[in-house]
Amino acid sequence: MDNSQLIKNLKALKGLEAAGRPQESWVLKNKEILRSQIAPLCLREDREEVFEGNAVYYWQYFSGIFRNRVLKPAMAVALVIMAMIGYSATITVADSSIPGDALYSVKTASEKVQMAFTFSDDKKVQLQMGFVSRRMDELQQVVRLPESDQKKAQKIATAAKNVTSSVQSVKDNLNKINAAFSPTPSAVEAAKEVDSKTLAIKQEINAINQNLSSGIKEAVSVDINQAMNSTDETGASALSVIAKTSGSGIISDAELANLVAERIKTTEQQIVFVAGELNQMAASSTVLVATSTASVNASSTLQNLIAEIGRAQQILETAKDFLDQKDFNSAIQKIQESGTIANQVKEKLNLMIMMNSPIIQPEVNETSTIPLIK
Repeated sequence: MDNSQLIKNLKALKGLEAAGRPQESWVLKNKEILRSQIAPLCLREDREEVFEGNAVYYWQYFSGIFRNRVLKPAMAVALVIMAMIGYSATITVADSSIPGDALYSVKTASEKVQMAFTFSDDKKVQLQMGFVSRRMDELQQVVRLPESDQKKAQKIATAAKNVTSSVQSVKDNLNKINAAFSPTPSAVEAAKEVDSKTLAIKQEINAINQNLSSGIKEAVSVDINQAMNSTDETGASALSVIAKTSGSGIISDAELANLVAERIKTTEQQIVFVAGELNQMAASSTVLVATSTASVNASSTLQNLIAEIGRAQQILETAKDFLDQKDFNSAIQKIQESGTIANQVKEKLNLMIMMNSPIIQPEVNETSTIPLIK
């Protein structure tokens, strides 16, 4: 079969329905559908509904895509951003709150979260010292509040207790560091920071106490004294951590000696101040006729306190001797012992004042001597 015959046969095959030729009825039907689709819709009233239906369909389709792929992610991001901004704003406002404010619990909760994500003891110590500084700022703010003495005394007592609690937390972590075989250089740096800051905090607390009115001072004396005592103990713990590395090269003996000497100096100032208060009270009591049992008891208690503060001074002198011998640990132990006695004497003295002893309200100068201490 030649090519021309083959082509002829294929053309004949093309016309057969069995070979794929469409039926005439199907062609006519679809031709009408095609014409209706390409005709202008504006010429056919019945196509208006179809157009509107298609428009609604396509609008829903594309708006659905827009919502799912654009709006929902954008809304989620916007909500996250708004939440973060709101949280940040709340924390910022809470940071300036003081005990008794509505947002103060947010402030302390935020601090707990920070502590939860801090794992090394030396980093915890540094973070907690930052919180101690916050507690001191709160105490300063409370003291300046324009409120009645009763309300102010309550808030000062709460703020002072918060200082005590925060400082005690620092001390606990310092003790953990000190229990380690050998403190790391970073731990020593943290301890040095605590040593420096506790000295400053003690001075701040003492200044606050001296500027309080007599009524408030009596009401908060126990809490203020506890804050000072805890600060002293924490400072001593910091020195113990530092002293443990003596000879290791982390800190020189000369630097350590300076730190211990500074602690001796501040403890001696505390002893002198308390002794001055006792001497003033003893001098005032000499003009009273000790006929009542209360007067006799007060005088006896006062003499015991004078003897105790004298013992604190003697112990501190021993600390100086240990320092000269470069026995730093023994010197630190004696400093802490001396400071504890001074704090106890101060607390008992405050108790006498609160009991309205007839020999109260002494006027004390920070440069007072200790004439009655032998």
